[in-house]
Amino acid sequence: MKSDNLQSLLTKWYHRIRATHKGHYKDAALLEQRQKRLGITVVFLSSIVGTSLFFSLTNTNPSSLATFFTGLTSAIAAALAALQTYLNYPAKQTTHIIAATQLSSLKKRIEEKLTVEDDIAEIKSFIREVRAEWDVITRGAPLMSEDTYKNIAKANVKPEHFQLDTILSSLDETK
Repeated sequence: MKSDNLQSLLTKWYHRIRATHKGHYKDAALLEQRQKRLGITVVFLSSIVGTSLFFSLTNTNPSSLATFFTGLTSAIAAALAALQTYLNYPAKQTTHIIAATQLSSLKKRIEEKLTVEDDIAEIKSFIREVRAEWDVITRGAPLMSEDTYKNIAKANVKPEHFQLDTILSSLDETK
């Protein structure tokens, strides 16, 4: 197989890995934003409940409507706090960051190989390494959100990077 075809395969993989790398960072940022929004909402509602309870202690005859809204706000704050714990955005964010970092490292190795290597046997060996490492990273990575995937793929990956027949023929020739 020609060195140009192998380098073309690595270039396609590079673009796909770059898109995935960016997607994981975007999802990590999205999860951080969601965590902050939910956390701020919980703190805000909890402070309203605390203030309302303090007010009801100083008021000898709180209205039933005020008591009802205080109870409702307290229940909503508790439910959101439980949801915040259940969703565990920080842990999910961390897995996206780990995947993005690993993909970034793999991307840099491909960049280096594309600029310095011309030996066909060495490139074939490197392709096998990249494929194995990419598989390991992908297995351990969380799924990207569908919106992030679509936006990143549209912006960063050319259609030919996903043409299965081209990729498969390049892979067959590396064996």
